[in-house]
Amino acid sequence: MTICLSFGHYIVIEFNNVSFAYLGAVTPVLYNLSLSIEEGSFVALCGHNGSGKSTIARLCNGLLMPDKGQVLVQGNSTLDKRKLFEIRKTVGLVFQNPDNQTVATIVEDDVAFGPENIGIPRAEIRERVDWALQVVGMTEYAKGTHTRLSGGQKQRVAIASILALKPRVIVLDESTSMLDPKGRDEVLKVVQQLNREHGMTVIMITHFMEEAHLADRIVVLNKGKIVLDGGKEIFDYKDILVDAGLELPPYANIASSLGLTGINDEKNLVDKLSSSLKAQNSNQYVVKKNSQHYISNETTDTLKPVIVAAKDLTYTYSPKSSFAKVALDSIDISINEGDFLGIVGHTGSGKTTFVGHLNALIKMQYGQLVVCGLDLSSKFDFKSLRSQVGMVFQYPEYQLFDETVAKDIAFGPKNIKLEQKEIEQRVKESIHLVGLDFDTIANKSPFELSGGQKRRVALAGVIAMRPKILVLDEPTAGLDPKGKTEILDLIVNIKHYCQTVIMISHNMDEVAKYCNRVALFSSSKLLQVSSPKELFKQTQLLQSLRLDIPSSIRIASKLIEMGIDLPIDILSVEQLIEQLKLI
Repeated sequence: MTICLSFGHYIVIEFNNVSFAYLGAVTPVLYNLSLSIEEGSFVALCGHNGSGKSTIARLCNGLLMPDKGQVLVQGNSTLDKRKLFEIRKTVGLVFQNPDNQTVATIVEDDVAFGPENIGIPRAEIRERVDWALQVVGMTEYAKGTHTRLSGGQKQRVAIASILALKPRVIVLDESTSMLDPKGRDEVLKVVQQLNREHGMTVIMITHFMEEAHLADRIVVLNKGKIVLDGGKEIFDYKDILVDAGLELPPYANIASSLGLTGINDEKNLVDKLSSSLKAQNSNQYVVKKNSQHYISNETTDTLKPVIVAAKDLTYTYSPKSSFAKVALDSIDISINEGDFLGIVGHTGSGKTTFVGHLNALIKMQYGQLVVCGLDLSSKFDFKSLRSQVGMVFQYPEYQLFDETVAKDIAFGPKNIKLEQKEIEQRVKESIHLVGLDFDTIANKSPFELSGGQKRRVALAGVIAMRPKILVLDEPTAGLDPKGKTEILDLIVNIKHYCQTVIMISHNMDEVAKYCNRVALFSSSKLLQVSSPKELFKQTQLLQSLRLDIPSSIRIASKLIEMGIDLPIDILSVEQLIEQLKLI
């Protein structure tokens, strides 16, 4: 089903019956796709991993060429090599990871790089750099280095680097997926400003439907084809979105589950629910602002052995230099065996530095740290530590390196000198645990796999070591909603083998749903360790620290303020929907 939406502007980018397949692939990524982008529009391009979104981005400015059909930019075909220079000046592309786009050490030099390469006069380059940095709010950092910037600031510089080329179209390929909530908001505000105040055409590729909600037009892809194309009314088509590997924004999910239509934002939902529920209960309605009943899904707190204990843990990058930066400042924490501990905090707060200490990837400088009974402040057995603490990085697929999947997973067990029979058994079990078929996948190259399969194989490689502690740094980064749920459910199942899980996340909904304790970091300090329920009561604190609260808690709190009788510790959208159905 396609819903048409018109902006009344002329077409700036046009796909005419475009098909594209990557080298060696059996199935095309895009098949006979037609799409028109009108000048001045703000278009969100959504779909599951592998649906063709990023391929469209690269086709837009000639980084890729169609196998069939044609892509026109201001009427110029990307197949015409003589027009590519002009096309790439017209369409600027911002990638997911800003570090991959950095070419100079100093911020203003990086922004100047593009204009210099297209022969812009020096005086005009200066004007463009100053203008671009001013638009993204980074003027005060012009003389600074990238190493001192947060993720959100780096992404704003990446956008400024594209703006300095004065493109008519800017394409953002998952450009907020690595950012904390505040950094994401900063980038999105810049994008909206570019569209509304500067008339720039924006194509935003995203998995976050809350981001897609900001666009004038939402195009949904499924297996290389457009299945929905329209405004916010597409959220009424829940089944099609779910089939495309997406999910509704929380407000739309709640509305759909309760049979409400015409809901176009969170405020609209709260107002509609409040008036509807009060009308239903007009005869017996009682305001219960201070309701104290609970539905907490937390496990009962029992005394468990401490598996990680840090005291006064302190770490400084580049000590005794002008670039010295304190990353951990006197951290005191105890992690119990069996915990599913969430670690949250703004970009640069010290989260990754802390977990890097747990298996000695980062060498201790000061303080005490005991992990699995090993004192890391004195001599200890590295092999024993690393067999007990498994580390999965933000993009675990980058950990793959061997010829076949089986060899890659076997690498760790081989290094700790296990018997060959035991190694083979662990490889088979680990592949099964991550939901893959051994016979199908064992002898394949890990680099031939899909993104989701690579992530599972990387997890299998860690599981094969049978660690007591599994450390995950943003395990769902870059995944579509279906992929995120699959990975997190997988981690819950793995917890039977790796009993203690420590997960860094910027997604507060994930933390609320899966974690029993949460450690809050800010500016190199550990502010508190508490239950999700206690943490998310502190709305003002979290927002002051560039963080957010789960959407379910935010909506429930507003309804409670308006007199709706709801439990005070709702942690998930599913719990909120269940409770609203009972009223």
